[in-house]
Amino acid sequence: MLGRHCKYLSRHVSGKAYVSSTATDSFDVGKFARLIIAGRVCDSQQTFEVRGADDTVVSGAYDTDAGQAESAAFACSIAQHAWSQQSLHHRKEFLRKALSLLISRRDELATIAREELGGSPEWLNFDVTVLATGSLRGLLDTADAALAPTRIEREDGGISIVTRHPHGVCLAVAPWNAPFVLTARAIATPLLAGNACVLKTSERSPRTQLALAQVFLDAGLPADLLAVLHSSRAAAPHLISRLVASDNIQHVNFTGGFVAGSKIAAACGRAMKPCLMELGGKACAIVLEDADIDTAVNQILVGTLLHAGQICMSTERVIFVGTNIAFEDFCRKISLAAKHHPLALHVKPLALGVRSSDLKTLISEAISAGARNVLDHDAHASHSSRTLAPNFLRDVPTSCKINKEETFGPVCLLEHIDSARVPAGDLHNQIVDRVNSGNSGLTVSIFSSSLPEADQKLMIDVYDGHALQLARRLNTAAIHFNKMTVGDDGRVPHGGFRLSGFGRFNGLEGLRSFSQTKTWNFPARCVPP
Repeated sequence: MLGRHCKYLSRHVSGKAYVSSTATDSFDVGKFARLIIAGRVCDSQQTFEVRGADDTVVSGAYDTDAGQAESAAFACSIAQHAWSQQSLHHRKEFLRKALSLLISRRDELATIAREELGGSPEWLNFDVTVLATGSLRGLLDTADAALAPTRIEREDGGISIVTRHPHGVCLAVAPWNAPFVLTARAIATPLLAGNACVLKTSERSPRTQLALAQVFLDAGLPADLLAVLHSSRAAAPHLISRLVASDNIQHVNFTGGFVAGSKIAAACGRAMKPCLMELGGKACAIVLEDADIDTAVNQILVGTLLHAGQICMSTERVIFVGTNIAFEDFCRKISLAAKHHPLALHVKPLALGVRSSDLKTLISEAISAGARNVLDHDAHASHSSRTLAPNFLRDVPTSCKINKEETFGPVCLLEHIDSARVPAGDLHNQIVDRVNSGNSGLTVSIFSSSLPEADQKLMIDVYDGHALQLARRLNTAAIHFNKMTVGDDGRVPHGGFRLSGFGRFNGLEGLRSFSQTKTWNFPARCVPP
């Protein structure tokens, strides 16, 4: 086995070697995304085009072949053993260097992403400068507590010590929509826990994600501890399946949609490999009768329209509780606020032009069935085939597909529960039924003035305010109070319930999920210090 892989590496993995941050010949990403395997930059027999926001070809990438995938995983498995023997302090020092380098290269990275993906400069700068750096800082802040040994005194008088150990080589599949934070956490988390990493980039952003991987390599990461593989959309399922099945891959993390995620999770199940699935859903904002309506309107607008709604946590539904008059006033305030809000005025291209057409079909079906857009423009308005103006649709019949499908665009459905016609004791039941019936469970916002005081916030299990009573019944992994549904702090666990996935990134739970426990049981007469 070793000889076969080494022969392949010497024959097919050619190019400039990565030898850590001391190298003077650091790889220039250029306009074409090459592969990184066994610490070297290399090419393959097949290539594919990368199209930008205007559908023109902006770059290209090499399509990873089967042998290269196997060799990448094998090389990482060889390097991982030495890395796992390094102290946590050593791995944290590497991550601090990567964080510093990420900050210094933020403008260069944002420029590459702008060329490849389009989108607003503000979003891309925010992604790299705030989100990605925050993710790395969160890992550094929680690493000691997350990976520390635990001492347990057993009933028989003996002592058990629980230690944490890496899985081995982790396959990371990261998406394009927030390329810096989602790729940074997919790489950094397994590395900090002592694993090696094979990164499979998105066919939409291979250059951008390769440039970010370069940051980790130039920060001093051992050259063959991180592999970067690309694939076309058509070839991606086969490549991922091959990697999941490889004996050299022990863990998988995936961020993306339900359809792809469920297939990868099934493959992991067949191979008996642990995996982390961070999927999407139709995030919901609940506006209760005692809410500050102006705050709710502003937060819902931002939660729906930020990055043209192309965030897994974007607000796609609103459940407004109140009288008919209050609901009409709420819709009017949404319309008025959108006329002056920069996110509503400057329409951003959707990343995939075909999705614009698909969304317009869903909207057309809803409009034909009686739905209305509360904004003062045509519901199909757009500046090109790749853009879609914001849509806040009310009175959408329950039979319409848009009620169930994640739009991943600037679309929000406004639902109403008439508090004048529903008994007070049944209001929560109706809200819970609507939220929990969707089967997704990533994040929910609740707008209400019924919240605990600052010194009561740790008493959420006993506080009897109606907003928290409602929150306890919702099948969702995160609740935001008086804030938009979009929110992800590097120190706070992030993931989903039900069809929104399982496992966690971030925080203690996130870092621990990239390790496994080993228990050391000592008898009473042989107790370690």
